[in-house]
Amino acid sequence: MGKLVDAIKSSQNPLKAIEYFSERNEEKTQLAAAQACENQSNVPNKIILCLLSSRYYSVTNEAERIFADWIESLENASLDTIEELAEHESPRIRLFAAEACKNRADITDKIATKLLTDDEDTVVDTAMKTFAEWLENTSVETIKDWSESDDWEIRRLAARVCEGRTDIPDEIAEKLLSDEDEATTTPAETVGPKIVYKKVKDGIVVAEIPDDAIIVGSPGSICRTNKALILEVRAPLGIGVSLYDPSTAYTVGELVIIENFSRGGSTGFYFFYTEEEALRFRF
Repeated sequence: MGKLVDAIKSSQNPLKAIEYFSERNEEKTQLAAAQACENQSNVPNKIILCLLSSRYYSVTNEAERIFADWIESLENASLDTIEELAEHESPRIRLFAAEACKNRADITDKIATKLLTDDEDTVVDTAMKTFAEWLENTSVETIKDWSESDDWEIRRLAARVCEGRTDIPDEIAEKLLSDEDEATTTPAETVGPKIVYKKVKDGIVVAEIPDDAIIVGSPGSICRTNKALILEVRAPLGIGVSLYDPSTAYTVGELVIIENFSRGGSTGFYFFYTEEEALRFRF
């Protein structure tokens, strides 16, 4: 690995070499490309995004370390850059876009709507928090337009915005509740026992989803549920400490029940269907 990194750095055109190896769908070559970027100035966004969206956890982990300053700088990125990230094929990159929009008053409705209607729940949940104030002030007329959209994700956004509001006319509420696409009010809901995996601090938790639990999400993306039985904790001392809330810990045999679970909200026991996805997840 070190020899390849040295070869890339000492080549006649290091950036060209980095680009070549970053685009090869091989863990070792992409990891070498990422490491060759360290202390390299003017690395193009194309290369950075390629490495940050790699399918390999080792590559994305190294890329996030090397490009930490670049990621932090996104909060001051141009709207064109944020729009580009919001439309990226990788959910990880779109999540960066949602996070970059926090505390900014110049984000366009187009960018906000794109992130709020993303097909990845983690992106939507982050966007819902980022644009909470914007959504609270969404006019009833706009919600009505969303409820009549041909795009089910727009209609789902309308349903989520209606939660907790008392000014929504009955006609809009009835339209959304009777939507022929179930995902509008219960996005990607499934019920049934599942062996799933949750990323925790320094490890993962293996859990079983009971028959009567509600699952929001689908294979290939992060999901959440209102109930989970902890089967195994692969973490130091056998304690799975939550990434989101350090005061929350999971132990073997514990039945986790989320009392304030909402199908359209963001609370819940988050998990993945595969161990690899859980290990790759970065909070």
